[in-house]
Amino acid sequence: MNEPAPTPSSQLPVPDNSPKRIVIDARSRGSTGRYAERVIHHLQDIDNANDYFVIVKSEQDIKLANPRWQLVINDAKDYTFSEQLSLWWTIRRLKPDTTHFTMPQQPVLPLPGKRVTTIHDLTMMRWHNVNAINPWVYWFKEIVFRSLLWWVAHRSAAVIAPTRWVKTDIVKTFRVDPIRAHVTYEAAEPIPGKAEPIESLEPKKYILFNGNVFPHKNVERLIEAYRSIRLKHKDIKLVIAGNQGKPGAKLKEKTEEAGYDGIEWPGYVPDKQMKWLWANAAVYVYPSLSEGFGLPGLESMLAGTPVASSNATCLPEVYGNAVEYFDPADTVSMAEAINKIIGDSKRAKELIKLGKQQLKKYSWRTTAEQTLAVYQTVLAE
Repeated sequence: MNEPAPTPSSQLPVPDNSPKRIVIDARSRGSTGRYAERVIHHLQDIDNANDYFVIVKSEQDIKLANPRWQLVINDAKDYTFSEQLSLWWTIRRLKPDTTHFTMPQQPVLPLPGKRVTTIHDLTMMRWHNVNAINPWVYWFKEIVFRSLLWWVAHRSAAVIAPTRWVKTDIVKTFRVDPIRAHVTYEAAEPIPGKAEPIESLEPKKYILFNGNVFPHKNVERLIEAYRSIRLKHKDIKLVIAGNQGKPGAKLKEKTEEAGYDGIEWPGYVPDKQMKWLWANAAVYVYPSLSEGFGLPGLESMLAGTPVASSNATCLPEVYGNAVEYFDPADTVSMAEAINKIIGDSKRAKELIKLGKQQLKKYSWRTTAEQTLAVYQTVLAE
């Protein structure tokens, strides 16, 4: 039998080792912005083989230290037709091999290269903003958002989720091929600088919550649980930190009209004061009904504060055995979990120790390494 002649080595396909052009849309702020900033920070140390273009709203949003990375400014207003067009044009001019959208919000027009999208959770599909100024406009935007999420889940070459729970939710909801869905856990890192005390709270013992008060955050039930806690611990305060906007203003007004006392609403708290709040709280409470990751709980563990948490959605996956769990729909269960910590110093110390161990499972550098692996997988297809 005649065997085919071997192919000369000069005719074999040559692996493409040339630098790839990777665009990262990092225009978001808040918790999503923090995620993008941390991934970019560590990717600069990890990947020196490719060229990166980071889209931001302002040069102050993210600092770059790698010469292969460039900032690209696009300050279009979020969720507008002008954003759709200007962002599409910005990315198109960069001619990327792949674009990583760190949030689902992205142009629907065709783009060069492949898309990678981080979907942090599907909470906004299931919980409505009952405090919307114009309900009709809100409902229209929600329909558009749902449609966009479905489109993004199917149009992206890869979808990144922060937990297995969210990955499963995406796969089931949008019937996405599980092979295209990847999990990259997030992490907590120390806030730099010295903690700055909030003088009005300095001598007081308090329960801490920080974040917005949208319905799924379940803060109203936390307030009800706090009222029963004060029957045993009369001097303890409840601190609800964060820029609450209209929902917070309405809830604060409601509690004041009902004559509830002991609740502090400091509003937006700068990082160094937040560092002090976490470190000095008797307990951090996370009452949420739905989350994609639950970073504040890890940040509390990092500060050496015991945590009482809802047992809903992804939170047991992230926190393991390092928190005191409760049923978020049951204020009695919530109050019992909080009382168990503030009334039992032995249990509080045990949770602090377990929290330090749980933190070792997470690293932003690992997140960046896993994200790069997703890029490489997509680029190799």
